[in-house]
Amino acid sequence: MATLPANDFDEEQGDEMVARLFLQSGGPVAGLNVFSGAGINLSDASCVARLEATIRDCVVPPVVFLDTVQQTFGVDDANNATKVGAIYGTLFRLRDLTGATFVLLHHISKPPQAEPNARLAIHRLRDSSAHATQASTVWFLQSAAENVTDLFHVKRRGAAKQSMRITYSLEFDEIKLSAEDVETAVSDSDRLAEAVSSLIHSVHHVRRPDLESLRQSMGLSKALLDGVLKRLIRERSIYKLSRGVYAAQLSNVTSSFFPEQEEG
Repeated sequence: MATLPANDFDEEQGDEMVARLFLQSGGPVAGLNVFSGAGINLSDASCVARLEATIRDCVVPPVVFLDTVQQTFGVDDANNATKVGAIYGTLFRLRDLTGATFVLLHHISKPPQAEPNARLAIHRLRDSSAHATQASTVWFLQSAAENVTDLFHVKRRGAAKQSMRITYSLEFDEIKLSAEDVETAVSDSDRLAEAVSSLIHSVHHVRRPDLESLRQSMGLSKALLDGVLKRLIRERSIYKLSRGVYAAQLSNVTSSFFPEQEEG
């Protein structure tokens, strides 16, 4: 399957952080161009012209990431729908001229305590309401576990919304990605969490539960098991004492256990 080229303009992290993240993610990657502190200002005509020229340098119209809205829009009032809408007009013009797809990274506000179900509400987009009305599609991104990210579709024009869980890893300098339906993934996570917790709580002394066999019997991934273990430890449903050694309650562990148990 052909891969679209991508231009990532990071105006927020700084050169050192961008370089570190780029290398940690497996870079260099064919077709990916990363720009740090390029001075993108969509309110400035000369900057827009420079961005257009960079896009046209690509043989195939690229996906253009702008990180973040706050740093690249250049408006003096981020809550002004007219000014923010004008920047979207500029992006629509560039899209029509070059064929590029624009992905804007923005922040969301915390949900009010009175609205516990507002986690995915589109009105949580920060600043102007124009971000909700002008964008063709809106995703909320949320970390589910280490190397696991959930993408929740909260708006999509002309088609049904689709949400997914993405698992990623670096193998032999190559980024591996897999995706599945979020509802299915959450269901699998809950099933595995219940099974792991039951296995560890079924004994009254410290032991090395055979979690790998449990995972394989359920046909689930190692990444999901790792995420479930971190979640259960964070929730204090189980306790990790050393590598592969878990307990249901710390009160079941004698103090003599701790000194020599950590494995290399």
